[in-house]
Amino acid sequence: MLEADKSVVSEKCFEDIQVILQGISDRQLWALQILDSSGNRPSAFLWGDNYWIGYRQSCITSNKPTPEEMAKRFSHEILDIPSPVTVDYRILTGLIHFKEQNVIKMDLLNSQDFHFGICIPTSCSFNETNYISQKYFGKGLMSSFFNATVNFQRIQDFNQTTADLWSNFSYQAFILLVVALTILSLLSGRNATLRSCFHFPSNLSATLATKTNPHPDSIPSLIAFKAFSCLWVLGVHIIFFNFLLQRTPLHDDLFYSFQYTVFYRAFTVTDMFSMSSGLLLAYIFLSNIKLQDKIKGNTFINNCKLYLSLILHRYLRQAPVMLVSIIVSKMAYLYLDSINSQMGSCPGIQCQNWIYNMVFVQNLLPVKEMCHIPSWQISSDFHLYGIFMMILFVHAKYPRLGRSMVIFVIAGGVLLTFILCIYYEFKLTVIGVLNNFDTVYTKIWCHFHPFGVGVIVGMILKRVKDTKVPKFNRRKVQIYIISTLVLLGIICCTGVSTNIIISAFLWSVVRFTYPIILGSYICLAHWGYLNKLTDLGASSFCQRVFKISYSFYLLHMVISKLAFGGRIPPSDLSFPMTIVMTVGVAGVTFVISVICTAAVEIPFQNLTKLYFKKHQSSKQVTEDKTSKLL
Repeated sequence: MLEADKSVVSEKCFEDIQVILQGISDRQLWALQILDSSGNRPSAFLWGDNYWIGYRQSCITSNKPTPEEMAKRFSHEILDIPSPVTVDYRILTGLIHFKEQNVIKMDLLNSQDFHFGICIPTSCSFNETNYISQKYFGKGLMSSFFNATVNFQRIQDFNQTTADLWSNFSYQAFILLVVALTILSLLSGRNATLRSCFHFPSNLSATLATKTNPHPDSIPSLIAFKAFSCLWVLGVHIIFFNFLLQRTPLHDDLFYSFQYTVFYRAFTVTDMFSMSSGLLLAYIFLSNIKLQDKIKGNTFINNCKLYLSLILHRYLRQAPVMLVSIIVSKMAYLYLDSINSQMGSCPGIQCQNWIYNMVFVQNLLPVKEMCHIPSWQISSDFHLYGIFMMILFVHAKYPRLGRSMVIFVIAGGVLLTFILCIYYEFKLTVIGVLNNFDTVYTKIWCHFHPFGVGVIVGMILKRVKDTKVPKFNRRKVQIYIISTLVLLGIICCTGVSTNIIISAFLWSVVRFTYPIILGSYICLAHWGYLNKLTDLGASSFCQRVFKISYSFYLLHMVISKLAFGGRIPPSDLSFPMTIVMTVGVAGVTFVISVICTAAVEIPFQNLTKLYFKKHQSSKQVTEDKTSKLL
């Protein structure tokens, strides 16, 4: 505040600053409280800890008389005197540069990001706050040891409390959504159509219901893989929010220790989601003989209409939960801001690109501009579904051409991923993956091969179902399983490299190989050779997690952030506590996901099915009338 220049800042701002400075000089408690609440240089500054946040609550309470509980603890005649100047708490964000600091640039984190909290009179505008702060750091007054340059880019006002949040549209939209769904559920008791869609008790029972004897066409082993993939991804996000990311270089030992290496293999576990989606797409499509016959008999235009209707059907099933997750994500980030949390680092705070999420193209944006980061996987899955559905349409008419197209897309995905890894100088380390998150991880072409492997596995399962189960020597099957498990274990625990060629090979070819191995396990289990895996997938736990997996995936990151990511700086985390936290967050996420599935996902799935069923019925009646007239 000493940098305030009367010729630049407004007269009111200058006068208020002088009042505070005089109060500091006189050692008035309210003025010292304002001074104490502003940010200062923290420890581990050399390692990129650039969060000089200060203490927001102290700034806000300086406007009020000292609480009675505190007054009893101190004998001071000025304790009950509030600040004569109304002050605001603001966060300035920008970039800091100085040669002594260890710089790490990543898409999810840039160690040059600088966050500075300041308690300043309300009469000072954002531009005036920026001016005096920039002037202070420009003089090199930050430290007698470091000659740093700071360029502030944005200022945010964080004076809102949790009570103020309900005036935000996200909170209001959430309340309206809950009220609307509650009314629809209550009305469903009188209307058969609404009951089939929005009756919450029935949907909740369907969500929690399990089958002791799975249907012969079900694939329990796939259920097991997807359920544990969800838990694995949840674990790595808990670690992500608890690691002291601003001191990343100091955590190399944790990044590459055995136990955390296993957790960070979750970067490739998302391939399991892609593979399972491809498998289910091919298996269900090829099992629908009526649909294939219709495609064979349709003209090109009619097949285009049919294809678009299937894409629309999938969109209408997924969009409602996506919308809910965006609203909840925005609510969570606003709440964390209101309690002085990780200011400015969450895209949900000021995200203007939510419409990209609603049309499933958010993975075309940089990760920092996505409104809800984990939804990139849903976007990628939606695109891959459309591409391979198109190929399956071709396969229905021209089977040989369809199979050739699947192989071509898979091979192209492997090759393209390999080339891009070399082009972007990708290194297969934890930091390397984070650094190339936007280039070789979230983009659709990096997931062609796991999705395509799933499609091939689905084709094999359908083909064998129509013929007969192959007979293998059980001893050979056991040897195959043991050898491939050893291979997967080696890849999982040691799949790290700083060599660009090796990293590109591991990230493309090995990511193509391990879905094939997992796909072979699914086939063997489905054919009766891996009964333990089948029994695991048929368990009540896996069936329930599989049913809520969509909501679970979209909501778990928000809950993890609320539980453990609301601190500056985040805490260091021991491995045992990682396990405990994973279990705790998984339990909370499970309950919330069950409610979301029963209240949002199932109702709109049923509503979509009902709409398309009526549409097809009316279309069939019209066709029958036309044929009779002809």
